[in-house]
Amino acid sequence: MDARTRGREVTTLLEQGQWAQAWASLSPTAQARWGTVAAFQAAGQDALGAQPRVLSEALVEDEGGAVYSRVLEAQDAAGQGGQSWAVTIRLDSQGTVQDVEFAPAQ
Repeated sequence: MDARTRGREVTTLLEQGQWAQAWASLSPTAQARWGTVAAFQAAGQDALGAQPRVLSEALVEDEGGAVYSRVLEAQDAAGQGGQSWAVTIRLDSQGTVQDVEFAPAQ
């Protein structure tokens, strides 16, 4: 699977609230960064809202892997927009998720 497809796969899990499946895709190092699936989920839910809307995506590849980024607009259950957030996923050359970050989009 190529890096763009893998990045989309993981962000789709996050957007759909499939936190346990997304957690399972993280490397042990990435899991250790978050500590627990509950902490990972809390950070992601704060960033993504109930119904995130995709604004853009980007991929930067290098010899060690790739960085996939998707900018989303957090929306509530009624579809009201809010702040835009960047979800950044660092993948190694095998497609393993080495890190996930949620940050306000610039």
